[in-house]
Amino acid sequence: MTALKTPPLPDETRVAFCERLQADGFDEIVIRKALRTHFTRPIEGLSAFFKSFPEARMRHVERLARMNPNRTEYSLTKRVAKDLGITDEEASLHVQEFLSK
Repeated sequence: MTALKTPPLPDETRVAFCERLQADGFDEIVIRKALRTHFTRPIEGLSAFFKSFPEARMRHVERLARMNPNRTEYSLTKRVAKDLGITDEEASLHVQEFLSK
């Protein structure tokens, strides 16, 4: 089942919903879409909100690397920064963590 078709449980908070989706293996972009769909959460502030979901964030970095395995470190960093709405410096830290695995 996709995250968009996985509605929040009754009385489930935004944080609990995101934690559940992260535990189910979804990446940050998918969880963001589900959050906006089910809770109509505005885009502003999502980057800060998702700092507490590092596994989902790293899954997105991994997915981008799999989609284009020939991407340079610079290109991957730029794409991560753009997709997640974070600075290049923050994105670079995530890319470095991914590449060091």
